[in-house]
Amino acid sequence: HNPRRHRDVQALRDRDIAEVIRCAVEDRRTTLLYQPIVALGDSSVERYEVLLRLPEPGGPELMPEPVFAVAERFNLAGALDQLVFDRALQLLEQQRGAGKRCELFVNVSRSSLADGVLQSWLSERVRVRPADAPSLVFELPEDLVVEDLRGAQRFISLVHKIGCRVSLERFGLTRESAGLLKRLEVDTVKLHNRLMMGLGKDQERISEIQDLTDLVHGHGAEIIAAGVEDPATLACLWRTGVNYAQGFFLQEPYREMSYDFASGSL
Repeated sequence: HNPRRHRDVQALRDRDIAEVIRCAVEDRRTTLLYQPIVALGDSSVERYEVLLRLPEPGGPELMPEPVFAVAERFNLAGALDQLVFDRALQLLEQQRGAGKRCELFVNVSRSSLADGVLQSWLSERVRVRPADAPSLVFELPEDLVVEDLRGAQRFISLVHKIGCRVSLERFGLTRESAGLLKRLEVDTVKLHNRLMMGLGKDQERISEIQDLTDLVHGHGAEIIAAGVEDPATLACLWRTGVNYAQGFFLQEPYREMSYDFASGSL
């Protein structure tokens, strides 16, 4: 094993990924996947998380973790976010034109929390399409918020000012979780998918999720359970009062917004 050679190979790999990102941004060409967020009860709104995918040079799609890690290092993450935000607004306009009530959840990178230029662009973009603003939900990971609480607070203030909404995701694994709800005005909270692992056989975990659900509802927000992969987990969530479920048991991320919410309601 040669550590230096490994670092050199990784550096070349990162530059290749950065070039793929630059081309995607310049050409405005990416692949978006959609995973449904399904209400545990009656709802006439179709909800999806929007997931970005980029092509692997000469192969399949790149995984999102290395893409955004490289994007941050090469100062490209904000441009990727802008591309997804813009596509999401266009999709919402199309869905509204088709007579559908739709909400789209989009992820926010670390760069976007501090990028005043991107935030100004977002304000102007939403001003052009104000009818779609309440249907665009920005997802902030809990660990990112903990790293930059003031930046997150500023971003959330802007998002609410322009009429959009905010979701705090990957929630519930740390001691900071409860305190964040007191300091952040969020509309929804998405539980970390690790909390769903083995849920059907873990009464203590079910009680923990019940406590988190009560906490979130006490702050006036709705709660989403991510990572639902089996019917036993879904049955447990019913009893805790969770509002929405998301995961492979319902549908894997797909290239079309094709989930049958009418017959697939839970």
